This record gives sequence, structure tokens and C-alpha cells, in this order.
Amino acid sequence: MSRVLLVGRGPLPSPDGTTGGFAALRTRHFLGVLRATGHEVRLLLLVDRARAGRPPTEWAGCIEVEAEGPGWLDTCRELGLGAEVVVSAGPYTPGRAAVAAAGEAPVWIDVPGDPYAELEAVSRVSPAPLGRERLAAAHAAFAPVLARADALSTVSAPQRLALLGQLGAAGRLHPGPPVHVVPIAHDFPHPRRPPRARRADEPLVVALTGSANPWLDVPTLLEAFRRLQAARPDTRFVLTGGPVAGLPAPDWPALEAWAAAHPDTVDLAGWVPQKDLPERLSASHVAVFADRVEGLEPELGDRTRALLAAWLGLDLVATDRSPRMQQLASEGVATAVPAGDPEALSAALVALASADRDTDRTTRLGASLEATSAPEAVARTLVAWVDQPVRVPARPSPLQSMAEERDRLRDALQAVHASPTWRVLSRLHRAVRRRG
Repeated sequence: MSRVLLVGRGPLPSPDGTTGGFAALRTRHFLGVLRATGHEVRLLLLVDRARAGRPPTEWAGCIEVEAEGPGWLDTCRELGLGAEVVVSAGPYTPGRAAVAAAGEAPVWIDVPGDPYAELEAVSRVSPAPLGRERLAAAHAAFAPVLARADALSTVSAPQRLALLGQLGAAGRLHPGPPVHVVPIAHDFPHPRRPPRARRADEPLVVALTGSANPWLDVPTLLEAFRRLQAARPDTRFVLTGGPVAGLPAPDWPALEAWAAAHPDTVDLAGWVPQKDLPERLSASHVAVFADRVEGLEPELGDRTRALLAAWLGLDLVATDRSPRMQQLASEGVATAVPAGDPEALSAALVALASADRDTDRTTRLGASLEATSAPEAVARTLVAWVDQPVRVPARPSPLQSMAEERDRLRDALQAVHASPTWRVLSRLHRAVRRRG
């Protein structure tokens, strides 16, 4: 088995922590499957400045480095010494660190979510256009990953096609690194919960969980909630999660104001410790989320919210833009409605409120995700590649080749301008013009 350096985001999910987001879950997933298959894994966790220097909360022996702190890439290079294989998990800084740490070792880069689609989503909700510096920094951070990766992973088949296009633009298709689909694993650090029965005359409890990221359509959710309240005033709501540092959430204050106006029926819990999350949602019957109509992220990404809902025994009603929701709706185990349509979203929720709960449907939702997204199954290609890693020759990108050709032509032109022949002909040309 191989000596693997795994680079991910930290801290890993822990009972007392409020951080249990996708990046940490992805790192936990990759770490678990690599160790379960016998590999010797050294874990490098990139943490925010407030976390740097604190002892890890889980997985003894891991090393924490402040992401983008002083000399952080040099530290990653030192920690990569002796690794036979380097793997990154989660977006996007771990990929940069893994490339720095790899040296000549084969490196698998996880790109779970398209960076340009997410940047576009940020730009759509930002109060001002993104500056050239931010756009250039995003491209500069991703370019080394495209240039060096020996294998890559995405979270969906559509995102795989987008990444192949990006590799083509970087000049890495012939030959190029393989791109594998590794969806979000149906695995969380909580006990699984069975669905809870409910009669039609009992209040429906609706849950909204997770980050208020730029592609979450808060206005559609809020209008749907208001319509549901009008149709079924006994409906209750539990809202966990919220805005995250570094990402704009301009519509969230309106949701907070609505929650504050209905304290008896709306529980705006915010970010709660991971150990409290299952209990906080234990009275809920259905999870809901809405993706924005605009932008590419919903079409390319996966949805942690959907898997968490099934894990905790909830029904699922959401918009239809993501591949995950399209799959579950086609199987009849979740309800998908058009994006940007609060009337359709509220109608689906009213229909649930008006009928006895079909717990069998919720059980089938969990079974579907267990069959298609079990941790070992979705990471099979990762484990197989780590067993037999292959280096893929790097080639200069088209932009690099164009820049080199520009420099060559500029040097040649400067040499011409400096030559005796050019100077003589220039004097002759000026003399002819004066006589004319």
C-alpha cells in the first residue's frame, strides 16, 4: 500500500464544532476510504487563521497549516517529502497545496464544484462588479491545478464535461489526466434517523439547513414560506445554518426579519453544534431548498442538503436545476419544482401538509442514496488510482505557448531594430521623406 499525503480543509467535523460543511465532510470521506483500504495516510488540514495552532479535534497525527498564511505553500512542500501519492479533498485551496506538495509524486486533485461557476454566482449577488484583481487571482489559483494534476475528480457528470473543457483550454487533452465523477457520499457524523409519521391534521414542520451561499434562492423560499403559512397557519419552520464568511448573502436579512416576526412558528437556530443538529431537526418532516434560476452552479454541482435530509429521515422538496434533484425526482423519491417559482414550491409543500405522511417514500429516498452514494462505492475510482497511480506528462498551456511566441517575436524585432542594416535603411527612409 502507498504512503499518501491527503490535503483537505479542517477542522474535521466534531460533535462540539459548528463546522460540518461540505469541505470538511469531503475530507472526512476521502480519509475514511483511503485508510479503510490499507493506505498509510498522513493528513494535512488547511485551516483558517483563527484555528491555526490549535490541536486537531480528531484523527491523531494530522498536521494543521494556516491556509494562505506566511510561507504556507513552502510548508506544504516540506510536508510532502516522502509521500508516494498526494491527494486533495474539497475545494479549492487544497488543490493548490497538493500541487505544491507533490513534487514529482503523482497527484489526484479533487475539484468538487466548478470554481468559475461559483465565482459567477458570487458576482451575481455582489453589490459591485468583481474587480480584475479578484478574477485574476481566481484564475491564477486554478491554472497550476489544471497544469499539474495527474487525475481529477468532480461531483457530477455535467461538471466533468466542464472540467474537460477547461483542461482542453489548458492544452491537456492529448494526453490529459483522467477526470472521474465522485459524488457527495451519503455519510454524515450523526446517527441515522428513521422518518417520523405525521397525520394530515397535524402541523407540518419544514426544515431549511446549510449555508446561505450565493446560489441559494432566498426570495423564492421566503415567498413560498409565506404562501404556505397562509394555506396552513399551523406550519412550523426550523432554520439551521446561514451566511458563511467570505460569501455574500444579501437576501438573508429578509429571511431573518420574517423569522423574527413569527417567533411562535419559526425557529431561526443559525449555526448549531454538530452534536445538536439531529435533535434540532428531529421534529421536522420535510427539508426544502431552492437554487437560483440564473447561473451555472446548480447545473454543475451536487447537493449536500439533499443527502443530509435523507440521512435524518426527512422528505425532500427542492428546485429541479441540480443533477441530484433531477435523479431523485425521476425515481419518485423526492419532489422537484421549477426554479424561481414560489407558487409551485409552496403548492408542493401544501400537498404534503394536506396528506398523511408517506414514510415509505422517505425510506426509499434513503435506500436510493445508499445504493448510489455509499462512501466506498463513490470513491472506488479514487482508491483504484491510488493503488496504481500514473503520472501524466505536463504540456505547456496554449496561453503559455502564445506568451513564449510573443516574447520570441519581440526579441527578434528588437534585434532587427538594433541591426546596422535597419539603422542605415531608417536613415535612408528619413532622407527620402525630406526630399519628397
